[in-house]
Amino acid sequence: MTSTTAFKTATESTTNPQTLWPILAPLSMWVGLLGPAWVYAPANIAAQTPAADLNFAALAALTSAYPESATSLQTSYLSWLAWAFAAIATALVVGLRVTGKKIFGALALVGGIVMYLTTLLAMKGTYSWSYVIDNFSNTRLGYVAYAGGIVAMIVLGVRSLRRSSSIGN
Repeated sequence: MTSTTAFKTATESTTNPQTLWPILAPLSMWVGLLGPAWVYAPANIAAQTPAADLNFAALAALTSAYPESATSLQTSYLSWLAWAFAAIATALVVGLRVTGKKIFGALALVGGIVMYLTTLLAMKGTYSWSYVIDNFSNTRLGYVAYAGGIVAMIVLGVRSLRRSSSIGN
């Protein structure tokens, strides 16, 4: 293999969307945790609170300041579980990319489903499902990025399990 061919192969493997898209799953989750707002909280005149866009850190601080208004799942999720999910997603995607083993695809699929359902229940908190659905318009980019990363991980798991592979994977 000539150096030109090696460079071309290396360049194609780093710019090919099929190669890069799996990285978006954990990256999107980390961006969601560290970046933009997750939810818009309208002003509450009775409680004298202004309208605000709350990012993940603000939601965690609010939940720890008023633990009586949150479920134990919500408190755990906002304090450590969401971070653990992002770390697990990163490890699973790296494991899948490095080894190509189907076990990582299966774990990404099952883990992604568990993460998505847990995230949904944690963000629901003490509210009714009808309230959550009625106020879905208050969802912001941070939550969409995080949940989208989980969905991308589920898709990655499905694709890796559907891919034909040699014995031993």
